[in-house]
Amino acid sequence: MPEILAAGRIHRYNEYGYTALKPKKRVKNMLLAANIGNSELAFGVFDGDRLILSASIANRLNATKYDYAVNLLQVLHLHSIHSDSLDAGFLSS
Repeated sequence: MPEILAAGRIHRYNEYGYTALKPKKRVKNMLLAANIGNSELAFGVFDGDRLILSASIANRLNATKYDYAVNLLQVLHLHSIHSDSLDAGFLSS
């Protein structure tokens, strides 16, 4: 059966669709890089030297740090990246 790699997991196709088999082995240097701009927070996640996620969140005038934290965690979750897997990060503005 053919296998594909998606969202950090190996999937095998069967008659019912794609079924997750096992997590992909990961390098121990996953990095979150973020850039705070005037209108958006742009960020990327690197696994080693490979970019695995690039996304942005709109800045809002009355947003709190918790609003940004929830939004960031939701985007990571959508891409099957757990916050505990992040080893380092840097921030620029």
